[in-house]
Amino acid sequence: MANIVKLSQACSLALHSIAIIAAKTDGPTSTQFLAEKFGASSNHLSKVLQRLAKAGFIRNIRGPKGGTTLAKGPDAITLLEIYESIEGPFEFKCCLLKVPHCQGCDCMLGGFIEEANRKIYQELSNTTLHQLVERVQMSQYEQAV
Repeated sequence: MANIVKLSQACSLALHSIAIIAAKTDGPTSTQFLAEKFGASSNHLSKVLQRLAKAGFIRNIRGPKGGTTLAKGPDAITLLEIYESIEGPFEFKCCLLKVPHCQGCDCMLGGFIEEANRKIYQELSNTTLHQLVERVQMSQYEQAV
């Protein structure tokens, strides 16, 4: 069965990568490590990390012991900010179809989609990166570093 909530690969990589970067406190995390961990193209991951850097969430350190670290504290970054740095502004779409069959937001599903989007928005905006890292068992990632 498919998930109802779907994120783009870029957004998923951004959320997973920044969580590992935040959890790793003993130095920078390499792009190569993250790409191998997620089975992702290092070129694609590099572009995702560039967007996070442009948004001011991470910074890149060059050199043989370089990599990526957080640019600000994990309490100062919400999951919504990460999401929007990759996907653009969160959209409150009322219709699941490309061509609405109902009139505007007066949906035959009784506002279910609008309410679901509102709850997802609230969860993303109320959850900091620090809270995410605390929720997740990060030891599986730290062991491979």
